[in-house]
Amino acid sequence: MLTRELRPLTRCGYPGYQDSIPGLRRLLKIESNYGDNHMTESLPVLVVEDEEILLAFLKTALERGGLKIVAASSGAEALGLLARVNFAGVVSDLKIPGEIGGAEIFDWVHENRPELSPCFLFITGNVTDPYAVAVQKRTGALFIEKPFRIALLIELIKKITSRNVQAWVEPAPEARPDLG
Repeated sequence: MLTRELRPLTRCGYPGYQDSIPGLRRLLKIESNYGDNHMTESLPVLVVEDEEILLAFLKTALERGGLKIVAASSGAEALGLLARVNFAGVVSDLKIPGEIGGAEIFDWVHENRPELSPCFLFITGNVTDPYAVAVQKRTGALFIEKPFRIALLIELIKKITSRNVQAWVEPAPEARPDLG
């Protein structure tokens, strides 16, 4: 059944995504590594991708990897969700058609939800593109280049969301008692 569901995605014009399918199958066979993940009972991760087929694939694959996912297909939809819902992290395509792209989503998060700034991951087709390099330098966010393996994406999401967990658990320096 998994093969039948994923096979059309390998023909959708995303070169290299075929390599992700075997990785996903291996990931699903070792589900115990991700199945008991603390994130299954915590906040969801927002995934923003304008290509509907890729967004559906990412949502399905990441949920099967043990993550809670909320999907948005535009920058405006993402900002609306970010204004109303708490998230553990954000994974966004860098270049999204329209006025609100990945960098603008990050800027909104940085200004309005600063606790999510270190929990932001960009997806891009070319990490050496001057625009991607400039955004990475300005934001300090992690980037992953298409095509990528789902297992790697899950590990990066776990990394960025563990930053968020620490931010909620550790009190700010001024709130810590003086033990000296």
